[in-house]
Amino acid sequence: MSRGKELEAAIARAARDYRKEGRAVLMRQQPMTAPGKNGEAIFVSDAPVDFIGAKNGGRAIAFEAKETGEHSFPLAKLRHDQREALAALAAVGVECAVVIDFKRLAEVYAVDWARIAEFIAAPWRKSLTVDWCRAYGVHVPEQNRDSSSHPRKTLVLDGGVHPEAIEIHDRILAEQRSSPVISLEDEEDLQLDVPMPPREQLTPEQWKERIIKAANDGIDRQLNQRRRKWAPGRGR
Repeated sequence: MSRGKELEAAIARAARDYRKEGRAVLMRQQPMTAPGKNGEAIFVSDAPVDFIGAKNGGRAIAFEAKETGEHSFPLAKLRHDQREALAALAAVGVECAVVIDFKRLAEVYAVDWARIAEFIAAPWRKSLTVDWCRAYGVHVPEQNRDSSSHPRKTLVLDGGVHPEAIEIHDRILAEQRSSPVISLEDEEDLQLDVPMPPREQLTPEQWKERIIKAANDGIDRQLNQRRRKWAPGRGR
């Protein structure tokens, strides 16, 4: 089994138990295939979402499973089709999350899709740190992770708040307040000042509006500075 499928297999084992207990039906999605010349199935792509199903009571759920060997999860590893699928499911009321396994730390977190969507809309966000997941995600318990005689199970429906979540959350906010502006430079040394995220919760569309306004304001300011610098009679 490839390393990228270990988390999926561990969730699938837990899903079997949930189904037997009547708590939920959580189905693992198979890769997309197409018929080949000799009638054999040809791999096309992975399924956009790893697991879909419903909890007892009818609430629809969907999970995408991801792994990282570092202390942060690069958002680039979340493919465009996966983002589109999670966004579409969430828009019709499905409870969507990305389950991230920090393999080096042996810690697993389920992060609500709505929170991740906020980060994707902000250009200064490139990855989710383990501390951020501890503060804002659900800490997912596991069974037999290091066992050689029993299969590993990742209990995605049995998570809870990390014991240091509040402390980490306050530290993250303090770090954001101490660095109110991020400066991005392009090839011509034009700087684009983008405010850090405000404390209130914003929709993805509100994020985009703020970012676009900041970008336009920053570019206009830099161009005006260059016009003044290169005005006739000022010299270089």
